[in-house]
Amino acid sequence: MIMHTPPKPATTVDSYISQFEPPMQVRLTELRHLIQSVIPNAIEDISYGMPAYRAQPKKRPIVFFGMAKNHIGLYALSEKLSPELQKQVAPHATGRGTLQFAHSAPLPLKLIKEILLETKKAYGL
Repeated sequence: MIMHTPPKPATTVDSYISQFEPPMQVRLTELRHLIQSVIPNAIEDISYGMPAYRAQPKKRPIVFFGMAKNHIGLYALSEKLSPELQKQVAPHATGRGTLQFAHSAPLPLKLIKEILLETKKAYGL
């Protein structure tokens, strides 16, 4: 049985990821490492029960990610994406600054990297 929802609130990103089955841990770790590589000075913590990355302590996170039953969500992204990138993310967009990546497909890491780069730029980082 693949566990998609953590059984208890996590206090660190490591503890958040460790609560899922290994295949999901791999996906979450890939996403975590990508965020850390694009925004290396971001402060990593837990906010709203999910991994969050902030430019400064106690400021609004630049990006969150979280596990759901059928997808990994990426949240709080800049809405000021280039028109070309907006077209590419359209199949994953579910709301303001929210993207969902189905478990049934590999994570589109190249696309996510482009999104993170534009989000980083929008935050002036």
